Amino acid sequence: MKPPALGFTLLEMIAVLAVLAVLCTLALPTLAGRMQHERLVAAAQALAGDLAEARFEAAKRGRSLYVQAGSQTSPDGWCWAVATTPTCDCATTPGTGHSVSPCAVKTVHAADHAGVRMQANWQARLDADGTVQGHRLDQGRGRGVTLSATTGEQLRVQISPTGRSTVCLPAGARLSEGSAASVKPGRYSSC
Repeated sequence: MKPPALGFTLLEMIAVLAVLAVLCTLALPTLAGRMQHERLVAAAQALAGDLAEARFEAAKRGRSLYVQAGSQTSPDGWCWAVATTPTCDCATTPGTGHSVSPCAVKTVHAADHAGVRMQANWQARLDADGTVQGHRLDQGRGRGVTLSATTGEQLRVQISPTGRSTVCLPAGARLSEGSAASVKPGRYSSC
C-alpha cells in the first residue's frame, strides 16, 4: 500500500485561487472609495492648515496676507494660493511650466489632490492682528469653500472672523458607507 500523497491537487489550487479572485473583486470598490475619502480629507485639512499658517505668517510679517481659492482660476481645474496681494494668480507655481509669480507665498493645485473638486471661488484677507477682512462669500454660505470627492462626499473648510479655520460637513452631507468606519464619530461637525 502506498502512503497518501502530500500537498494540494491542481483542482484544489484552482478553487482557492477562484475564491481569492472573487474576494479581491469585492474589495476593490471599497478600497477605491476609501482612497477618495482620504484624498478629500487630506485636501480639506491642507487648506485649513494653509489658512492657519497664513494667519500666523501675517502676524509674523506685520501685514496682511491673502488666501484665494478658485475653481476657474487655474488651467488644472482649481487651486489655492497664499499671497501678498489680493490679485495674485494661484495658477502660477514653480515646477509646473506656469510663470512664477513673486506675490505667491504658497500655491496648491488640483493635481496635488486627485479626484477632489472645489465648488466655487473664495478669497479672504488675513490681517496682522489675526482677523479676517474683506472676504468674498461662497454663494451666501459663509466664509469658506466646499470640496467634494468623485464619490459625492463633501467637506467644507471655513474660517471665522477671528481667523480660525475648521473642517466641517456641509448641511445634508454624509460620509459614504465605505469610509464611515475610518472616520471617528463626531470628527466633523455640521456647518
